[in-house]
Amino acid sequence: MKRFIFSLSLIGAVLLSGCTAIPKKAPDIDKSFCAEAEITVGKESFSGKLSRISSNSWELELSEPFALGGAVITFGEEGTKITLGDFTAEADITDGTASALKIIASAFEESAKDGVTFENNAFSGTSPFGTYTVSVSDNGIPENISIPEKNISVSLSEWTETEPEEIIVE
Repeated sequence: MKRFIFSLSLIGAVLLSGCTAIPKKAPDIDKSFCAEAEITVGKESFSGKLSRISSNSWELELSEPFALGGAVITFGEEGTKITLGDFTAEADITDGTASALKIIASAFEESAKDGVTFENNAFSGTSPFGTYTVSVSDNGIPENISIPEKNISVSLSEWTETEPEEIIVE
């Protein structure tokens, strides 16, 4: 009986110690998706539908602020364009919302690569625009993207995985 109690105590001690914790495996976020996004760039706030069409191909359809509602920013390897109604133009992405999309996309693309640090449900590392963190839910769904050096944060909701497509910037 003493051996049984001792064995139970030993098993309990091992199970309750932090030594037996198995590191959580990083989820695969290298997927096409669309999600509702609340984006903060400095003191400015934007909202809309953020889509990762395929690797390095992104689209942001703005709904807020009202003056930009309906504007669609498309970013891919071929360039960036902004569409509002019947008007379409190549975008200079050196500043403004189009630039923020490029920075957000860069952080996400870096986090989707193999070998990126993953701790506490977050990917972290450095993109060409600075350090970033991409936080995921317990189910591995991206929820937040933060690029502190650029004062950019993104909150994602209503995340839906989609089929990859190609964006062609005309």
